[in-house]
Amino acid sequence: MTNLHLRRLEYLLFGLVPLCFGLFAVFLGQDANWDLRNYHFYNPYAFLYGRMDVDVAPAHVATFYNPILYVPFYWMVVSLSPKLVGFLLGLIQGLNFIPLYFVSRQLITAFSPSHASIQGHFEARACFISLCVAVLGLLGAGNVSELGTMFSDNILSILILTALYVCLSAVSSGRLLPVAIAGLLCGLAMGLKQTTAVFGLGLCLALLFTPQGLPRGLLFAFIFGMTALIGMAVTGGYWLWEMWHRFGNPLFPYYNHIFKSPMAFQDAYRDARFLPDGWREWLFMPFILLKDPYQAGEVAFFDLRLALFYPVVVTGLIAALALRLKDKALMEKYLPAPMSVVLAFCAISYLLWLKVFAIYRYIVPLEMLAPLTLFLLIYAVMQNMRQSFRIWWLFAAILLVTTRPLAWDRVPWLPNAKDYFGVQLPEITDADHTIILMTGYEPMAYLIPYFPRNIPFLRIHSYFTGPSDHPNGYDLLMQRRIAGHAGPIYVIFRSMDESTAVSATKAYGLHLVKEECQGMKPHIDRCCEGVLMFCAVKKDFTK
Repeated sequence: MTNLHLRRLEYLLFGLVPLCFGLFAVFLGQDANWDLRNYHFYNPYAFLYGRMDVDVAPAHVATFYNPILYVPFYWMVVSLSPKLVGFLLGLIQGLNFIPLYFVSRQLITAFSPSHASIQGHFEARACFISLCVAVLGLLGAGNVSELGTMFSDNILSILILTALYVCLSAVSSGRLLPVAIAGLLCGLAMGLKQTTAVFGLGLCLALLFTPQGLPRGLLFAFIFGMTALIGMAVTGGYWLWEMWHRFGNPLFPYYNHIFKSPMAFQDAYRDARFLPDGWREWLFMPFILLKDPYQAGEVAFFDLRLALFYPVVVTGLIAALALRLKDKALMEKYLPAPMSVVLAFCAISYLLWLKVFAIYRYIVPLEMLAPLTLFLLIYAVMQNMRQSFRIWWLFAAILLVTTRPLAWDRVPWLPNAKDYFGVQLPEITDADHTIILMTGYEPMAYLIPYFPRNIPFLRIHSYFTGPSDHPNGYDLLMQRRIAGHAGPIYVIFRSMDESTAVSATKAYGLHLVKEECQGMKPHIDRCCEGVLMFCAVKKDFTK
């Protein structure tokens, strides 16, 4: 096969594979996950219509997440049919195939033989293997579970993987411009979602392992870091400034025990539920997850990729260190320089993830790279592409058969549906003078864009606010607003949380009027128990 035919085949695959993942997303069903109902739809709406001073924390702490990433999603939901939204998201997420394919091809061809007569045959086989490796990388439990959703871990991974590929070209050529571009790409991702910082820092530190030596590696890392800061400023600078201007905490409400904004409790607000506890979990987390996936998230899944990836990376790094100390020429034969950088990137990013989050879906880029690192280690040992590919296929078949994606909530597509959420509003007597309260921990903020925009929503009870002996600034603000309000007041809560709604409203001098309750069951809520209750509340003048 000539190079021209290879290029044409690649271009065809670059269009066909994302298209297949778009169709796969539709097949999986409509996304109805907790975060979607909490802030994926509400945050961009609040940003576009200036509701920061209207509503009070309707999406818990997520109310204060950078909304810019979700603005295109909001426009799609209000403009397109639900099924088309799911297809487009899946297609975009399928674009991970392109940088993953290029990373795979560059690493595999790093072993390219010097004999000219077999180079063309070698390249054709390397392209085919890169195709298989990249597709298998996209069929992991984390990526498949997020197809058609706005979790965005497998959207921002496009930037991370592209940055990795660009860095590999810099490692091979020694040029500085690709490093700067890679840093910018990672910075853009980090500004949009801070959880991607583990990959930005991981890639920055991995550049220290360049074959040009430590001085050049330090220069690479410095340039990468500077352009990453520029990228962060472009996509996240505005929101960091907004949080600083409003609260004196650019990461509000996180790390508020340091910044001490009066509008939140003096707390870190970190989700530390999944962080490793003790040295066994630090050392064996990938294997622990095979038995207990709830160690890294709220839903079950099964995937051997991380369990294979972990020993592969550790073995590769040990071998790279030993070969570098013994014989650099031998190292170039078994572990070429680009491979050492990828192994270092994977190891550092994994350790940072384990230290900061240990939540499985935040590690999707490494899940995608796992089949590649497995093939590379097999090939480094075998030094024969055909035999290595046969052995790799045994592992690939096991992965395909055993993988079980994370079971995020989904609902069936409604035929000819035009409204993504299927919300039917309850009757409101005087919308111009109404406020609506929210209680309980259930996600409900997705309802707000369907109500008249002049109605404020106050979450008087949540993970972030709630009646207590030590109210935060937002609790005090809501007390004043409710006490000074003379119009109708309603409350929304999940039907099984009625006792919570009663006690929360009572703490604000209100009582719930059960006779004036209306049930709501939007289509997106089919995956949930009970119904949403919309009830009138009255001020208790006896208090």
